[in-house]
Amino acid sequence: MWRAHDFYRYFYLDRVIDHSCYRGRCLFFMGLWPGKVASQNNHPQAEAIQIGSWVALLMGFALWPVVLVWAYTKPTNVNTAELREKIVALETRLSELESTQPESNQGGAS
Repeated sequence: MWRAHDFYRYFYLDRVIDHSCYRGRCLFFMGLWPGKVASQNNHPQAEAIQIGSWVALLMGFALWPVVLVWAYTKPTNVNTAELREKIVALETRLSELESTQPESNQGGAS
């Protein structure tokens, strides 16, 4: 004999299963999203972004938006050798300027 509460029980079970599948699909899409964006943009750290996305989702979702922003940005390539050359040039220029100043101005107020 079919009763109304049996219908509601199966209806509720169907909703629970549907929502679980929907949430699973959403989490799967969210895990793939930053990695796909990074690989489409030829990001040099695409593999790290992909791994970071899954780790952020598994560890509580808090850092996932940071990984997504990381996927959309490109790191700047800094030429450290060029920066060192500029620093050395500035230091030599500073030492030249300090050596050309008169002795009375060095050492602060007297």
